Amino acid sequence: MDNVPLMQKFPKLFSVSLDIGRTLPQVDVWRNNRWSWKMGWRRALFVWESSQVEQLLQLLDNKRLLKEGEGTTDKWL
Repeated sequence: MDNVPLMQKFPKLFSVSLDIGRTLPQVDVWRNNRWSWKMGWRRALFVWESSQVEQLLQLLDNKRLLKEGEGTTDKWL
């Protein structure tokens, strides 16, 4: 995103993520014609980390992902 990996934009979240190395189909679900993110954490998040998750989700919601079979796979548009 903006040529900056999410792990660099959100290093603290990356450090507690259970999803390191997973692909989009492994951390999201296609539901009601949109992506729903299912992120896993090694521990309960602190309040300030939860705020960062909200920022991350807003950032992801501003991007358009296509479901596999709609012309692309595992790719930002």
